Amino acid sequence: MIIYLYGPDDFRAKEKIKALKEKFKKDIDLSGSGVFCFDNLKWSIEELKETMGTGSLFARKAMIIIEDALSRKDKDFLTELTETIKASGDNILIVYESRLVTDRKGEIKLLDSADKESVLTVAQKKYHNFLFSTNLIERFDYLAGIDLERWIVGQVNETGAKISAPAAKILAQSYAKDLWLLTNEIKKLAAYVLADQDSGGIITVESIKLLTMVKTETIIFTLTDAVGTKNKTLAIASFEALLADNIQPVYLMSMIFNHFRNILAVRSYLEKGESSAKIASKLGLHSYVVQKAINQSRHYSVAALKNILNELLKLDSDFKNGRIDFKTGFEIVLAETIK
Repeated sequence: MIIYLYGPDDFRAKEKIKALKEKFKKDIDLSGSGVFCFDNLKWSIEELKETMGTGSLFARKAMIIIEDALSRKDKDFLTELTETIKASGDNILIVYESRLVTDRKGEIKLLDSADKESVLTVAQKKYHNFLFSTNLIERFDYLAGIDLERWIVGQVNETGAKISAPAAKILAQSYAKDLWLLTNEIKKLAAYVLADQDSGGIITVESIKLLTMVKTETIIFTLTDAVGTKNKTLAIASFEALLADNIQPVYLMSMIFNHFRNILAVRSYLEKGESSAKIASKLGLHSYVVQKAINQSRHYSVAALKNILNELLKLDSDFKNGRIDFKTGFEIVLAETIK
């Protein structure tokens, strides 16, 4: 039996491997002595062949885990490995390639030591295609957006705690590609809120700010995105967390003003029929920023965007001249913007 796992999310992949190992021990080899790992770049094909014929004192078959063989530079290594895997008999082979990623065009690429994508060599492609032709395949891409937020909620629920939607979004944006660190942060947060009677066992944006290394800038970006997409609940939670962190009002207003100025510029170019690539070039913005602005611009007309910018300028003037306190003024602008 061959089980092929690939993709950069090594946390979920390793959790899958752990579950498979536990099942093997329970169903076939209680001692676990028949589980072998080839997870470095120094083992040989001869060692693998010898292991395949070993098994254990308690089971005739072995579970063999092979990791990141695509990174091997040995001449003809992958060709020999393919033939060896084909002759694995009754053994259970788990092959995991953590350096394989799928690009935007759906093509498989290999990450080098600097995380730069490269096209597979002929030998690498043959090896991957062989494994891909087997029946048991699972891909582990990085979770993102709502999928990552749901995963976070599930992990928190397992601890017996709960998490607010804004807090889940903040964690998702802060630890998107490091589930190892994110899991530790979840455990720490859950332990805190479960021990704190006043928290009700709920992880909030405030508790995240208190106990983790989440940066103020991350919450600012969350706030601007929430306002841009008219997500009132997230916007209010982010704003309150920033207030608790003593954010400088002028700095926050400048960030939000620049955000909506970009949305207005993008919306104006869209109405002229410009492509996202041309918009990015003309505005000197990253394509990712432009795409987010395009998505958010659909919530507003050009006239509405101009009105929001005018209201922000008015708030800036009123605040600096003492005519209104920042919290009240911003909440008024927020209400008008998100309605």
